[in-house]
Amino acid sequence: MIHIDQDRVTQLLLDLVKINSPSHHEAEIAEFLAHTLTDHGFEVRRFDPPQGVEGDTGNLLATYRGEPDIEPVLFAAHMDTIQPTAGINVRIDDGIMHTDGTTVLGADDKAGIAAMIEGVLAIRDSGVRHGDIELLFTVAEETGLYGAKATQPDHVRSRIGYVLDDGKPVGGAVHQAPYHERIHITVHGKAAHAGMCPELGINAIEIAAAAIAGLHTGRIDDETTSNVGVIQGGILTNIVPDACHVTLEARSVRADKLLAEVARLRGAFEHACAERMVKLDCRQVREYNGYIHSPDCRAMTIARRAAEAAGLEFSSRPTGAGTDANVLNTIGIETVVLGTGMCAAHTSDEYIEIRDLANTARLVAAIIQGVGSRV
Repeated sequence: MIHIDQDRVTQLLLDLVKINSPSHHEAEIAEFLAHTLTDHGFEVRRFDPPQGVEGDTGNLLATYRGEPDIEPVLFAAHMDTIQPTAGINVRIDDGIMHTDGTTVLGADDKAGIAAMIEGVLAIRDSGVRHGDIELLFTVAEETGLYGAKATQPDHVRSRIGYVLDDGKPVGGAVHQAPYHERIHITVHGKAAHAGMCPELGINAIEIAAAAIAGLHTGRIDDETTSNVGVIQGGILTNIVPDACHVTLEARSVRADKLLAEVARLRGAFEHACAERMVKLDCRQVREYNGYIHSPDCRAMTIARRAAEAAGLEFSSRPTGAGTDANVLNTIGIETVVLGTGMCAAHTSDEYIEIRDLANTARLVAAIIQGVGSRV
């Protein structure tokens, strides 16, 4: 079995989580990674910030060259984290890395970054034959997969990829993820003085509320969910509000079900506005497409055999969340999401067990070895 340097990967994760890198502010971590990977013999390519995003850096692509007759493989993780991470105080107790509870840890997704780098270094140190290994580090994942969406098919050579951006178990893989549509609605009413002549106004918030009250959201069926996420309206209590903005979302693993759910949500607002004879503006945005991998597709087969080789139990499951894999699959890279062992992500209770971090690196190395063995 290929040797994983647990101390090395632990120190790398410590170095990474101490860098404050909220979405759209990834320049410092990108610089750290560029220097670190260059020192380790990677070729590093920097990209501009994604179009439409006010970020301070773009994606990084690091390539560790291998033998040209062996298929290349891609690993990806995102550099940004949710907040708060400023002033992070990291602790390791009984083999568990966590914070003092005042910030998130940022193992989402810096554990993925550390594990995939260590996996490549372990392969390098072992002398195992391999092809080109491509590491993609994306920006602004947490705010809309913007970095992944800026990735073009010709940016990478690999046609098989692995995104390290899931929790437990290590050895687990995601074989199914949903399509996701966001719906931006504005209900237009009519402003009036709320105390002197309210009867001259038309309350846009009330109309939006009537539409929402008639909706069933949440778990629609085993394949579909929807949610009313944001409501914004009104300026002062003495003004009948003339506009109310509502943002909703729908997700489904089936495109036809997604469109049916979007039509149902939109229809509720159209009906409420028609009853009061007011204008409705609606804009729909496809955030990302879904995917379903068969158990015997090449990326899943390699992951399963690699988990077994690394002494891990392989399992697969569907998810209701989107990751960079949704985008990479869309551009022709057969991509599977792998677990890293991070727990309680997006909370101040976030933590990761050091043995899970090392096992994730071990799985990465085993995947590289499996691709080189022409699995």
